[in-house]
Amino acid sequence: MPKIDLSNALKSGEKIVNGAISLLPTFLITLVIVCGFLILGSAFKSMVRRVLERASAIEILPFSSDS
Repeated sequence: MPKIDLSNALKSGEKIVNGAISLLPTFLITLVIVCGFLILGSAFKSMVRRVLERASAIEILPFSSDS
């Protein structure tokens, strides 16, 4: 049975692992930014909903007194 040389496979695996580890900080920063935008979006959605509810309440009140 011929001897199999795994050194090239180990070197390739090491490069893949090192590449994945080097991308972790970028991934974490991206994750933080995306979560920040999700939180901001939720806050703006809530704020716009409140403003529209107040504006519609103000506009409807004078018309509801028509008897």
